[in-house]
Amino acid sequence: FKSDEINKNKKTLIEGQNRIPDFMGFLGELKKGARLAENPKGYVIGAIKRKLKEL
Repeated sequence: FKSDEINKNKKTLIEGQNRIPDFMGFLGELKKGARLAENPKGYVIGAIKRKLKEL
């Protein structure tokens, strides 16, 4: 992620870090899917948002 991309998604990233247990492990699980996705960064942000809705 570039700094402008981080700033656009800062709220989602911080909320994910605060609310998702083992956030780094969760991100690690997304590696394969993100690698295969057309938009890997969008895949990761979307996955964080979906996980937050589940909690």
